[in-house]
Formats: sequence, C-alpha cells, structure tokens
Amino acid sequence: MRKTTKPSNASKAAPETPATAPKKPGRKRDETRDRDILDATLDTLAEIGFDSMTMDQVAARVKAGKATLYRRWASKAELVRDALIGVSRNSIQVDQLPDTGNLRDDLLAVMKPHSMEY
Repeated sequence: MRKTTKPSNASKAAPETPATAPKKPGRKRDETRDRDILDATLDTLAEIGFDSMTMDQVAARVKAGKATLYRRWASKAELVRDALIGVSRNSIQVDQLPDTGNLRDDLLAVMKPHSMEY
C-alpha cells in the first residue's frame, strides 16, 4: 500500500502580495517626470483630442517609453483624468470658465493656457 504524506504548511502559506513582497532594487521614481508627462498629455489632447491620442504619442513627446506611462497610469483614460485634475487644481476659477456653447471648445479653452504655463 502506498504511503500518503500530509502537505507541508509551507505550501499553504499565503502568496506574497505587493504590500508584502520585497522591494526590487532600481532607480527612484522621478516625480518631475509625472508633471512632464501630464503636460505632454494636455498638449496632445489640445492638438488632436482624446480619441486620436495614444500613449505612444505622449511617450514620444517626453522622450520616454510607453512602459514608463503604464507604470504610472493603467490606461489612457486614467492619464487624461490626472492631467485634467492637475489643471483644475492649478487656478481655474469657476466664474471665469469659458462658455463657447460647445464642451470640446470649452475644454480646449481651459487646457491650452494651462499646458503652456509649465
């Protein structure tokens, strides 16, 4: 008859999660790079719009690889969201918002001056 062995407790241990996994060695993340990427996003949005914009185009503008963007933002929508949040936090006055009668034109009017400030 065949002997069965009980599984060891080591195999029952919980897998490492990102919070408990040891940190990988590497270069420290440059936070100024985030601002450059967000500015390039605003410029690209203003020029060609959301539908035409790609992560590759934004990455090329800041001389980075697409992976650099995806390490910081999971999608184009998240990148654009953060770029627009940055604009809204930097001195947009509600009573001074443009009203061109067209949402796209309103957004362009808000974004263009702010993307040129940086």
